[in-house]
Amino acid sequence: MVNNDKQSEQDVVSKVCNINLDKTLSFSTIQIVDNSRAAFIYDSISYVKQNFVDSDYYFHYAFSSSNYKDPDIEKYGKVLPVEYLTSDLIPFRLVDKLSKKVSFCLASREGFLEETINRLLYLASDVSQDFTGDFIFLFPDYDVLEHESIVKRAKRLQKNSNSSLNVRVLSYGNDFRNLINE
Repeated sequence: MVNNDKQSEQDVVSKVCNINLDKTLSFSTIQIVDNSRAAFIYDSISYVKQNFVDSDYYFHYAFSSSNYKDPDIEKYGKVLPVEYLTSDLIPFRLVDKLSKKVSFCLASREGFLEETINRLLYLASDVSQDFTGDFIFLFPDYDVLEHESIVKRAKRLQKNSNSSLNVRVLSYGNDFRNLINE
């Protein structure tokens, strides 16, 4: 439920989770998008478009049992998959326009925590092992002064298993304090 109230952070999911729908309706899923989730999607995509202008950006398509081994199924594209409307992560592939170097970017709806960056590093390494070791993580509240030591520790742990990782962590939050990351 998207509305025009800028202060609205309603938890729409908890309000509609017990609704009984007519059993004769035919559909596979219902996607519920509230202001908070719409803001995450908008802010993530806007940040990538505005801050990686030297790269073409694509949505990285999640692997499933039906497309993991099929070489003819595209693994990324310009269309936002419908399942990302309700995901707390949006994965992007950034392809440098000149060098064609690929970076894997994960935008997280969750705030920055040590557990989160560790989990995302493992996920990114697993998902992108065949096309890049260059990772960019976007959080709404990342603060380089407060969190840089945590990122360094997480990178050290991950580099023990893979020495070719390049990791950057940034904030997609729209705040003048984020300029320190530039």
